Amino acid sequence: MRVLALDYGSRRIGRARCDPFEIVVTPEEPFERVGREKDLAALALYIEEGEYERVVVGVPFGRDG
Repeated sequence: MRVLALDYGSRRIGRARCDPFEIVVTPEEPFERVGREKDLAALALYIEEGEYERVVVGVPFGRDG
């Protein structure tokens, strides 16, 4: 199963994807946030092109927890 993990931050949206066997997770270059509408459009296109079957969204915390 193709899974995409997103960390939705205030300045960037981090991305990582797993291999089809769900063994290895590979980080990818984050999206720089430019505005809600454009961010969502870019993510929708990326998800569609990647043919992901599942998307997991997390909220990153600062290093201080």
